[in-house]
Amino acid sequence: MRFTAFTASYIRRCTGNEWGMNMNIQYASARGLLSQVVKELAVAPGPVNERLLRVWRIIQPLTPVELPQELRNDWQSIKDEITKYPTLIDPYGNVIRSSIEQTLCKIRRKTASKIAEKIYSLYWNLENNEYD
Repeated sequence: MRFTAFTASYIRRCTGNEWGMNMNIQYASARGLLSQVVKELAVAPGPVNERLLRVWRIIQPLTPVELPQELRNDWQSIKDEITKYPTLIDPYGNVIRSSIEQTLCKIRRKTASKIAEKIYSLYWNLENNEYD
């Protein structure tokens, strides 16, 4: 099939962009991770600090390029808040507590809840908005 202006127009109309990539799958990896994290935050037992520690292991591999440009600052803000305190290291150089563990041990539940809310907001924005 020859690629013509008509073909490009048809593809754009059907998929939302000229390359034929469905915008719903463009950020599928991030959507999958965030969906899993939001579910875990909502239904897992225990204090929010403990739930955040569990979900961090799931969400940590998420990179800014997996998110739309408009949401990258939100993701960076979450990472900055959840790793506010430095890693605790003993005099021999052994890690006693990671930055995330340090932070979640020191912050209040109210602050941890705000971080969880930001994660949900990131997920909601990714799910409910169209991004190029």
